[in-house]
Amino acid sequence: MFTLEKWYLDVVTDDGIAVVGYVGDVAWQGISLRYASCLVAAPGQAPIERTSLGEAGWPEVANGAVSWTSDPLALHGEWHALAAPIARTLLTSPLGVVDWSCVAPRARVAIVSPSGRFEGLGYAERLRLTLPPWALPFRTLRWGRHVSDRHALVWIEWDGGQSMRVAWLDGEIQPSARVTASGVTGLTGHRLLRWDEGRDLSRRPVGALLGRVAPALAARVAGRLATMQEHKQLSRSSLVDADGGGIDRGWTIHEVVTW
Repeated sequence: MFTLEKWYLDVVTDDGIAVVGYVGDVAWQGISLRYASCLVAAPGQAPIERTSLGEAGWPEVANGAVSWTSDPLALHGEWHALAAPIARTLLTSPLGVVDWSCVAPRARVAIVSPSGRFEGLGYAERLRLTLPPWALPFRTLRWGRHVSDRHALVWIEWDGGQSMRVAWLDGEIQPSARVTASGVTGLTGHRLLRWDEGRDLSRRPVGALLGRVAPALAARVAGRLATMQEHKQLSRSSLVDADGGGIDRGWTIHEVVTW
């Protein structure tokens, strides 16, 4: 049986430095491992990414905050939630389930790492899969989050086989929301999200990252992940009303994964 439990945690500073962290546990066919990574992307500079395999610390949730300490990455971060959590089972099938929990849709964050200290608004979620990624019944995944001083928007869409579209604005489901090339339309109150042209945080084959973090597992699944690509970007973004007037301005991290 395949199981993956993965945390995604981020922060964007006021001047546009993005810090993205992952920590996960994977078990499959006798292999069990923990991995972690931290990417720091400053404007005008190549992103710096550090990875760890083995004991990397596990995020802890208490009193409305997420705390993550990773000794191998020399990292400590705290996400103090400013919005209520959201949870949903995204997929149930004979092969397994995908459970998603957005622990902090909007959070005040402070991270200390070898690259420096970073403070700003951020986001934290936890994902649990009991079916392998290559068995997912879709071929394109779009995910993103907009966080500002006042609002939080998060969306998940997938297509190619089975389709699903779900989004929440400040914890309220957005049944008509749709992701476009430049934002998210169909929000309640005739609002929409617009983002500026973004800069890449990562653009690579998923198998290449897995090979660096977990070579033994990558060797077993190499053929199945051969076509999986991820493209993650950071964009300045605005929530606007029906007349195009700005409601707020924040940062969006958005990605497309294909295979």
